[in-house]
Amino acid sequence: MKIQDLFYGFLSIMLLHTSCVTGSNNGPSSSMNYRDEMCEFIQDISSWAKYSSPGFFIIPQNGQELFTTTGTPDGLPASSYLNTIDGSGREDLFYGYTGDDISTPASDTEWMLSFLDLGEA
Repeated sequence: MKIQDLFYGFLSIMLLHTSCVTGSNNGPSSSMNYRDEMCEFIQDISSWAKYSSPGFFIIPQNGQELFTTTGTPDGLPASSYLNTIDGSGREDLFYGYTGDDISTPASDTEWMLSFLDLGEA
């Protein structure tokens, strides 16, 4: 079996598992910490992928708010998460955030850059 088949199988199981976690029949539990759940999900994928295929890179896209425990640039760094990933992708940093060929508003660019600077550090 190819490593890609194993990875996609694992990913499918994890997505199915996380989509079924609810607090009641009325929807997700209000006590669930979605930031922690997403970090744990990515850490699980990373552990499995790197165990199965040494040298596998984990590069999340547009998830820089996970770099801190609060989702704000001045929050404590989420060290265990940051140590799990190998890089970070960011779309629309300078153009395209509000529409194609439109400059991203400066305040949004500054917000994103503050997380990217933290990740680089």
